[in-house]
Amino acid sequence: MIRCREIEIADLDAVADLLTRGFAERSRDFWMDGLRRLSEREVPEGFPRFGYMLDHGGTQVGALQLIYSARDDGGATSIRCNVSSWYVEPAFRNCAPMLTKVAQRHEHVTYVNMAC
Repeated sequence: MIRCREIEIADLDAVADLLTRGFAERSRDFWMDGLRRLSEREVPEGFPRFGYMLDHGGTQVGALQLIYSARDDGGATSIRCNVSSWYVEPAFRNCAPMLTKVAQRHEHVTYVNMAC
């Protein structure tokens, strides 16, 4: 059975391994450093700290790394989300839309990609 859930602190080693396989030009240390920095920053209440993952019987097979922030827009708070990194193991790519669906359930979030 495959399920989509928030990435938790206990998942970080496995997520770093997964992202290292998916982005071979980046070292595992690169991913661990980034995840460590995400663990230390403020996150708007009700949003995931690291993003979401696909879990297949206790094995991480996909990850969507999201970076949420709150911004004061003239007295109202707006939420922005940078879609940072997304990788799903080839055998599970038919389940990849589960990650975007759960991320997009937040209706009032503006999604950006700072790499573009």
